[in-house]
Amino acid sequence: MATPSSVVVVTGANGLVGAAVCRALVERSAQVRAVV
Repeated sequence: MATPSSVVVVTGANGLVGAAVCRALVERSAQVRAVV
């Protein structure tokens, strides 16, 4: 899915789905930028 150098922006990261998405991306070694 994400390569180690991928930077992903997630909006709504403080919600249920957004938090789960952030967690899954971090587990896949993506750099996550979260907007709450």
